[in-house]
Amino acid sequence: RASASADVPTADDFETAAAALDRLASQTEGLAPPLRAAAGAAVLRGGRLAADLEQFLEDAVRSCSAVAGATSDLAEECRRRAEVCRVAELEAAAHHTALARHRRAVAEWQLAITEHELGSSTAEPGPPPRAPRPPATPPPWVELRR
Repeated sequence: RASASADVPTADDFETAAAALDRLASQTEGLAPPLRAAAGAAVLRGGRLAADLEQFLEDAVRSCSAVAGATSDLAEECRRRAEVCRVAELEAAAHHTALARHRRAVAEWQLAITEHELGSSTAEPGPPPRAPRPPATPPPWVELRR
């Protein structure tokens, strides 16, 4: 299907997003070492506030790791979708080419039928050429450019 919707990312858009998400994951993961360095006696010794700070910093390190992991997963999904888009575009282009060949073959077959019916051809042209099978319908988030 071909659509002119600006709301649907292309393969290049997905690749660009994947690169940005990879950078974000790396930056987020990079926040953990300074947080770890601030833990413990490096900032505050003893007392309830020190324990609360220690817990807060441990939670922040875990959060950074979780966000970085989720962001990396999203980047991988964007790369997968970019590949699905590229395959769909190649399949659509191949089908377009096959349809053009089919139209030419049908025109030649129709000419052969006409010639046979008029008696200028001795051979029966046979059945009409078979149309090429269309490619599988891509997911709705695939934008096919023509």
